[in-house]
Amino acid sequence: MVWEQDVCIIVMATKLVEEGKMKCLKYWGESKPIIHGTFAVTLSEEKDYSCYTIRKITLHEKDKPHVSRNVTQFHYTTWPDKNVPTSSTSLVQFWRKIRCQKRTAKQPWLIHCSAGVGRTGTFIAMDYLYDQGKETGNIDIPQCVTNLRAQRVNMVQTADLSTEESLFPDDNTYKSATTNENQSKNRSMDILAADNYRPYLSSHIPHTTDYINAVIMPSFKLSTRFIITQAPLEHSFVDFCRLICEKEIELIISFDESMSEEEKCLPGENETKSISGIRLTGVSCESKDGPEFYTRSFDLNLKHKTHRFSQIVYTGWSQTMELPQSPRSFMDLLRHVRNVTKSEAPILVQCL
Repeated sequence: MVWEQDVCIIVMATKLVEEGKMKCLKYWGESKPIIHGTFAVTLSEEKDYSCYTIRKITLHEKDKPHVSRNVTQFHYTTWPDKNVPTSSTSLVQFWRKIRCQKRTAKQPWLIHCSAGVGRTGTFIAMDYLYDQGKETGNIDIPQCVTNLRAQRVNMVQTADLSTEESLFPDDNTYKSATTNENQSKNRSMDILAADNYRPYLSSHIPHTTDYINAVIMPSFKLSTRFIITQAPLEHSFVDFCRLICEKEIELIISFDESMSEEEKCLPGENETKSISGIRLTGVSCESKDGPEFYTRSFDLNLKHKTHRFSQIVYTGWSQTMELPQSPRSFMDLLRHVRNVTKSEAPILVQCL
């Protein structure tokens, strides 16, 4: 089919194995070609990103190796079967990446998941509705689903369920954040960490739990590049230090210099804060790295192990501002973070 229909783009929306069950045959080769009937399939390039993988595949008739076709496979890896993706943003980025791929008007996309109905139909519907909205200024989701199901039974397999779950989240989404022992660890009960996305603390310290008001966020290439959290409270300071040690945080980016010293909870230069067997010492405060940010260094001692980390404080975006005061200085901050980041350890980002 790929050969006959001159397919140059394959969109794959399933993992090879899900919940212990095989969902798709690995139809592309590795260093050696895989033979499928009269065709040989070879993997020539593979690039991994946080939520998807892009593969370059070469296809040729095994008796005619000089006649070949190049196919690009876009493999989305974070879409559970009969459910919705964990991040709509990553799915849109994935779709945009495919839309940018060059092809002729006559070359169709080949889209598949495991059964070829649920995730496949939803992806097709998204692309269809974008074109419809761009052309007419309106979208008709029910009609789109009806049209798709007329062409293939059960397309957009769980439309009603997905809509209900999106509009009305499960009561257990923030179960840990709302328990009596954890409520005081939240600066606001309107900003909570969902259990599916938060880091779970595991180090044992008396009178602590596994909860901290923080969530894990991906970057373009790493699924755990960032951890987003609030500035530590006095009674969540221990958990804040546990998070830094357990995740081997090397860099913290902090916003809102207007916080009082009490709100910041971190010691100044040559000062030490000790609580529950944890010692945090301010080592140095460097001169400004840019017009609106500077760097501080700390030594954190927990269970006889010392961990050093840095904190970049950005002063050009206070809590009362919708946007940074200076786009140029914010870009300077981003470039500086890239330059000083040497490992794949999560970057901790915090504000009040």
